[in-house]
This record gives sequence, C-alpha cells and structure tokens, in this order.
Amino acid sequence: MKLILGISASREVDTEPISQLSKDFDSHFSNKSYGDSINNLNINIICVSKDFEAFFKVNRPKFFKMKKMNGIDGYTYTLDKVLFFDLRIDFKLYQETNIENKKSLIVTRIIDDLNYILNTKKLSSFNISSFKSDLMEVLKL
Repeated sequence: MKLILGISASREVDTEPISQLSKDFDSHFSNKSYGDSINNLNINIICVSKDFEAFFKVNRPKFFKMKKMNGIDGYTYTLDKVLFFDLRIDFKLYQETNIENKKSLIVTRIIDDLNYILNTKKLSSFNISSFKSDLMEVLKL
C-alpha cells in the first residue's frame, strides 16, 4: 500500500514533522497490504491560521475503484483503489505542541477520520486494526 501525505499550511506552520512522517510512511507502508479494497491512501493535511481557513475547505473523501485520468503532462493515469481525503489539524494546538506530539496528533487524526470514512464508504475488507498498529509503530521509530 502506498500512503502519501500532502501539506496545505500557513507560512508560520512547521511542516518538517509532516514531511518526516510522510517519509516514514513511504518506507514503512510500501510493502504492506491491508486487504484488497485500498491500494493507495492520499491524505492532505490542512493546517492554516484562522485568516486562511476560508480558502482551505475540507473536501469530501473520494474513492476511485478504477478511473483513468489524463494528466496535464499528456500521460494517462489509472487510479486503482485510491482513497483521497483531507484532514484539518487545529492550527493553534499544532503550533503550541512539540514535534513528537505534532506527529502523534496527526496519526491520531488519521486513525479517527479513516475509521469514519471506512464506515461511510463501505470498504469493509480494509484491515483497520492492523493499519492502526502499523501507524503507531511508525510513531515509535
């Protein structure tokens, strides 16, 4: 499974913990599988100050079982069992905490939101308990 973190953040947000988590996720999850319902998980982390919240809305989760898309580079891409969702992190809370707690905050939010999404999108074959334990393992690295 491939797990990708994107970042939409205000200038004053320290994005290094998010970038480090993304690298850790990339190396840790690349050879893992949690069932046949999701191959790729793309999460956009949104952490912006109150002044910019209106410009960074949280989009509804999207799941593509099989979809071909034409990229701007002229290539055709196939999205096969890809789940996209946005995750808003409280700006003030994120700014006031240390690096390890920032990572923990993000992982906790990923687990909470993914639980909700999996229930609403009816992706029952995804092994959420195994995924949770692997996420927690990444925090210990």
